[in-house]
Amino acid sequence: MPRTLLDWLEVKLTTNLTQPLLNLRVPPPRRPGVGPVVAWAEGPDGEVEAACSRGRIEIRAVTSRIWRVIVAGPGTPPYRSESVVCLETHPLRAQAAGGGTLRIAGEEPGLGALVEERTGRLEFHFAGRILHRDSAPPSSRRGWVASRKRSPEPELYLGFGEKTGGLFHNGRRRIMWNTDNADMGRRSDPIYQSCPLQIAVRSDGSAHALFFDNPHYAVFRVGGEGPNPETRYAAAGGPLVYYVLAGPTLPEVLEQLTLLTGRSPLPPRWMLGHHHSRWDPEESQEKVLATAREFRRRGLPCDAIHLDIGHMEGYRCFTWSRERFPDPAAMVRELHAQGFRVIVIADPGIKRDPDYALYREGAARGLLCTDRRGRVHHSPVWPGPAAFPDFTLPEARSWWGRQFRGYAELGIDGFWIDMNEPSVFTARRTVAPGVRHRGEAGQSGRPGTIGHRSVHNLYGLLMARATREGLDALVPEGRPYLFTRSGYAGIQRYAGSWTGDNRSSWEHLRMSIPMLLNLGLSGQPLVGPDIGGFLGRPTPELMARWLELGALYPFCRNHTSRWSLPQEIWSFGPDVERIGRRYLELRSSLLPYLYTLAREASRRGAPILRPLLYEFPSDPACQSAEIAETQLMLGPHLLAAPVLAPGIATRRIYLPAGEYWQDWWTGECLPGGGHFEVEAPLDRLPLYVRAGAALPLTDPSPNSDEAAGRPIRWRVYPAAAISGSLYVDDGVSMGYQRGECSLLGLQGERRAAEIRVRIEREAGGLSPVLVRHPGLAVERVELSGGTPRRVEVDPERLPWEGSWAG
Repeated sequence: MPRTLLDWLEVKLTTNLTQPLLNLRVPPPRRPGVGPVVAWAEGPDGEVEAACSRGRIEIRAVTSRIWRVIVAGPGTPPYRSESVVCLETHPLRAQAAGGGTLRIAGEEPGLGALVEERTGRLEFHFAGRILHRDSAPPSSRRGWVASRKRSPEPELYLGFGEKTGGLFHNGRRRIMWNTDNADMGRRSDPIYQSCPLQIAVRSDGSAHALFFDNPHYAVFRVGGEGPNPETRYAAAGGPLVYYVLAGPTLPEVLEQLTLLTGRSPLPPRWMLGHHHSRWDPEESQEKVLATAREFRRRGLPCDAIHLDIGHMEGYRCFTWSRERFPDPAAMVRELHAQGFRVIVIADPGIKRDPDYALYREGAARGLLCTDRRGRVHHSPVWPGPAAFPDFTLPEARSWWGRQFRGYAELGIDGFWIDMNEPSVFTARRTVAPGVRHRGEAGQSGRPGTIGHRSVHNLYGLLMARATREGLDALVPEGRPYLFTRSGYAGIQRYAGSWTGDNRSSWEHLRMSIPMLLNLGLSGQPLVGPDIGGFLGRPTPELMARWLELGALYPFCRNHTSRWSLPQEIWSFGPDVERIGRRYLELRSSLLPYLYTLAREASRRGAPILRPLLYEFPSDPACQSAEIAETQLMLGPHLLAAPVLAPGIATRRIYLPAGEYWQDWWTGECLPGGGHFEVEAPLDRLPLYVRAGAALPLTDPSPNSDEAAGRPIRWRVYPAAAISGSLYVDDGVSMGYQRGECSLLGLQGERRAAEIRVRIEREAGGLSPVLVRHPGLAVERVELSGGTPRRVEVDPERLPWEGSWAG
């Protein structure tokens, strides 16, 4: 918390008054459309272009279910994207359909469109169903672009990246402007990231989406809950560019989105362990080592220790405090010897200091952002007046990426980039709009003429790109992990994310669920908030409940601020330590399952944490806000219903339709398709396994490296149909890209009193598939609720070593 009442008032006023007012941009009330279509033609690359009286409309098929629309007025800069990485072309054809309408279709079944020639309004349909139609002509004029889309039937709206509030965005205003919000609450908007993606889900569970690829300041007025909801979108620059994603299911929407914007690289296995961090301006080598030793002494699973800005010399990036970190190499060696990975932070603000080599070189080579007169721009941040790399320049990105060499040579395992909205200590909380960039970025105009307003939402993504490309060059055979605070659509190609400066409150615990679910639905699978809250002091009860839920976050990190009391698990007393151990050991035992989900995310874009309607689209109860925002799926098999308020020992849950759901802790089976009041004492997270699951598990370990050396067991929950997957590789290298991995599939069925399962290799090149190799041996298959009388193994299908047991 702020140190004094004056500090508290300053945060409140700056965050909620001056910062929004200074950054506010208001779309003009009327923007004429592009006008009537005067001519149309089929282009050489298969696109259809309609020339209008005040602009043009271009429609291109990326696939039969992904179409791009560009609406450009006179003088509109050309479209260039930092987000879209896939632009295949599938030919379209156009023909007059009568009644002043132009019909556009592909050569294979998929999306189709109608263009009203009199106005340029568009309508999109798929499989005989209208997705949406323009309720006003699209416009691109006087610096603003706008679109108004109306649905013919009620829809629920999800996506939009990192947003507070609930899972559904109906009736809300959503602003795209990356903002360091120091007073984040349930109604705060905007915050750290921007993702102009609107996913629509209808009552039958079908889904489709609109992705507006425009990094400028933008405002959505999202459709309400009426029979024909209308969404209005306006952006302060660039052409109007959007992609129509036909779905028609949520998993297919995610595949389509991440085909466009890229998928998360497979993380190192240790990233999925438990991480510990604290922002301490007096951070020291001895404090870090003492914390690590205490984790091991107490037997609490922990994989990574993070070093915040306190490790630097005067907040100079890529330096170590000579007094407090006299021998970082020795510290890293000891942490590695204890089984910890080490993550360090890097901020973009480079201290203005002529004796600081990084600043001196960046200024001399013209790699820093400038003012309108071409002088290096400075704004106050942690080190005082600071300059900022111009990440729109390829040479600046290469230069930045090379700065990580010293860390790589020390064996640092991961990196954390922060303050990259960029955030500065002024009333605006970011650099002034007149700051100049000299490269090319997004829809920003000619090189050398780019104002910061056109680059702002891309800055964090470009910093992540520079860092990732540098690490890939420095550690080509490794998998160093990178995560970021700020980003734009496509950030998952380079980095995972955490949700910024949250608070130690029940409200923030509750709102973490819809935030992470929407981030996952926006293409980012590796996400998490600070467990326990960054600002404030959680009560022991809140900390216990947060640890229970946090054990299921894709990114599981306990992090707190300089103004808070210590937040190590043991600092809350023996009861919280016992509960924390139980749930960190649960996470450790789930590592084979989590790693398999991470591989699925890297291949198909599927989120790791999922709303219930992702897995149960035809179940209307899963579209209820109360259920959708307080329960979640970890992959396809595990359902959690965390306690999100104090003083509660039972909670009402909903279990979607299915044969049964089995309580993880007691083994009790409950039928699917009903509401239940279940026990939830302080040490119990209601957690259920779906009938038909085959879960790969291992014994709990102090860290993921030790877990990798332990055999895996496959626990089967019998049902009419049984399925599960297990992905295995060495967890740290790029060997998996050369086939040094295996994806195993377990399929089975129950027939009367007989249960049959078969395991087959579905992908990868390890041969034999199962060998006595650390992390690659399946020791046994367990049958939940019983012991098989006979097990048959087909050696032709699966080379096998090990034993089978119930």
